[in-house]
Amino acid sequence: MDQKSIWRQIRVGTKEMSEKLTDADIYTSEAFRSHVQATVDSMTKDLDKHISVSLMHDPKSDITALTDGNNLYQNTANGVIRWYKLPSSRFATVMGIVYHELAHIRFHDFRADVLADKELEENGTLYGRMPEPDDETELDEMKEALKHPEYREIFRKLRHELLNCLIDAHDEERMSDYYGGIVARGIEMVASSLQGQLQTLEGYVNNKNESLSIMTSLVLQFARFGEILVADEQTLYANEYAKKLMSLSQAIELATTTDNPKELYSQINVMLLFMWPYIKDAIEKCDKQQSSQAGQGQQGQGNQSGSDQNGQGGQQGQSSSGGNSGGGQNSQNQQGGGGVSQPSANAIQQVLQQIAQGAQNGGGSQMPQNQKASNVAKQATKDAQSADKKKGKKNDSGSGSGGNDANKGNVPAAVAGKSGDGQDKNGKQEQADSMLANVLQTIISSVAGNMAEAQMEQDLKSQIIADVDIMDRSSTHKGHSIDVKREVEVTPSNIKLYGEMMEDVSQYSKRLAKLMQQELKDLQDGDVRRNRMYGRDIVASEMWRPDCRFFSDTKLPQDLPDMAVSVLVDQSGSMYGQRMGAAMKATMLLHDFAERVHVPVAVYGHNVTMHGRVNLFVYTDFLKAGKRDKYRLAKLSTGGCNRDGAALEVVANLLNARPERTKLLIIISDGKPNDDSYGGDSAAKDIKDIVARNRRRGVEIVAAAIGDDKEYLKKIYGDQFLDITDLSTFPKAMVKIVKKRLKV
Repeated sequence: MDQKSIWRQIRVGTKEMSEKLTDADIYTSEAFRSHVQATVDSMTKDLDKHISVSLMHDPKSDITALTDGNNLYQNTANGVIRWYKLPSSRFATVMGIVYHELAHIRFHDFRADVLADKELEENGTLYGRMPEPDDETELDEMKEALKHPEYREIFRKLRHELLNCLIDAHDEERMSDYYGGIVARGIEMVASSLQGQLQTLEGYVNNKNESLSIMTSLVLQFARFGEILVADEQTLYANEYAKKLMSLSQAIELATTTDNPKELYSQINVMLLFMWPYIKDAIEKCDKQQSSQAGQGQQGQGNQSGSDQNGQGGQQGQSSSGGNSGGGQNSQNQQGGGGVSQPSANAIQQVLQQIAQGAQNGGGSQMPQNQKASNVAKQATKDAQSADKKKGKKNDSGSGSGGNDANKGNVPAAVAGKSGDGQDKNGKQEQADSMLANVLQTIISSVAGNMAEAQMEQDLKSQIIADVDIMDRSSTHKGHSIDVKREVEVTPSNIKLYGEMMEDVSQYSKRLAKLMQQELKDLQDGDVRRNRMYGRDIVASEMWRPDCRFFSDTKLPQDLPDMAVSVLVDQSGSMYGQRMGAAMKATMLLHDFAERVHVPVAVYGHNVTMHGRVNLFVYTDFLKAGKRDKYRLAKLSTGGCNRDGAALEVVANLLNARPERTKLLIIISDGKPNDDSYGGDSAAKDIKDIVARNRRRGVEIVAAAIGDDKEYLKKIYGDQFLDITDLSTFPKAMVKIVKKRLKV
């Protein structure tokens, strides 16, 4: 197998894998994570703060996405995304959610939310102006209710849902206007999915839902999307709920257009007052049911009670479709002109459930019931951190249920034409779709390419193992197996460490490459040697010379030498600390130099961690499956013992099999072989024999010394060693060794 055939197989493998990737493969990949983080960084660079991104892919999680202004969390397998069947639509929606959360980071004041929650929780007061109703009775009742901690949780929950929908509408509009293009398109796809999954007003009423639940749904729909979902427009003019909702149109308009957080909360207070009769009525019904059950006993009441509590009983169905104001009036009369009774814990919970039910059908938050954002954020972070452990699992294809890009027959009339892959698209939509599709294809190609490369890495590892298994080895090491460990994974931390270390190394690598290229050029071009006592040509102008040095000849050009370089690093425990730091930098220098001058290079490491078994780590091989080998050099570490002779013998054999004429093996070690029954003079003699044997067959072995280690190394390797303590002296010393070898 040669390098060209490897690249060819990887290209074929990439194409095949691109067609098999699942959403889990794509959205748990480093390529996608990097794209999202880069997008976030780019769109927040003017905010003078770093936004941390946490991603997870879990279809079973309740989390969709959220932000606290400093962190962005997203579940890339949430129902909003899975509603679409086409991968391109799901990707546009995934990015749309990112843009949505960025809109909150850019345009929402999170400090106001903290202040508002604190004011409600501690004082029972609402942040912002209180409404100015025509009738003060309901306002007084609501103020009285807020004095009770039990009621505060209801207002907190309802206000949270209202706030979410209102700022969604406001911030998305600002974001779309500010950026346009793919940002506006992504946000539109999110809204289309949300709307497409909501139930129409007719269906919601026909299901005999509670009045509070129905009105919550309609208020949130109106706040979020600026419309109410109906199957028939005539419903808007005939339905009592819809007609009452029109009184909130001005408050919703002001809330979704203002940039003042206090004004936003002031308009939310208007909406809370509007919802108060429905809250009050729902609590009284629940308490009445509970009292009735207690008075009549349990016999024959359980089923009916359960039906009533779930909103399925005939009487409640009539209440849901009838006038809630009548119920509210009755409640006031029963309480003696505006008094607020103490609600039961059961009533509170049922009201919260009704609000949550309404929010689910109103486009409200996807937050789990009775959980605060901070708790969800902690869970999101935990889940995101464990996502890497699930990378190999095929969680889902992402197709979901209920959504269909090609067939919108089940979509309500108010939504048709807005959802899907762009029915009735204009030119800008088509352009944005194309751009998003191109980004997705780039990510897919990267993911599939990495998978194809990983498969090829396994094939190349198998080939090295096979080559090692059939090698003839000296009697000293025949009883010791070689465990080949071809390093494949490259992590962001590896890339970061490599970059940091190369800041110190690159200047010496460039100098070495320049010196070596000049040396090779001299060998290739040849030159004219003058003032010689003999030669092929006479220089007439020099005939006067009494020493007869008037001849000249031409140094014949030599072929540009073929050269291959192997580096073997001792990774035993004695190399810990400064030695390994110097070894890593020298290795990176040699690898970078070789790539600059197009010299084949391989880097290995070795140690012994189990009795009788030598670990041979392959960091970068002559045959490469990708272009990220260099980053694996940052994975060099220390531990265990070292059986230098066994590793040296194997690596020398691998190098000797190369077709290049010049073969250079550089071993980086402290010169202290140490393994069971292997050390001292006997180990030194073994290594000397291996060095001599390989030099005879054309493999030059050079030791790299660090500080005082050169005294040990000189005893074993002779004068053929490099001092890598000071990298500034490395280039000239390296060129000297190579030059000597090239002239042989």
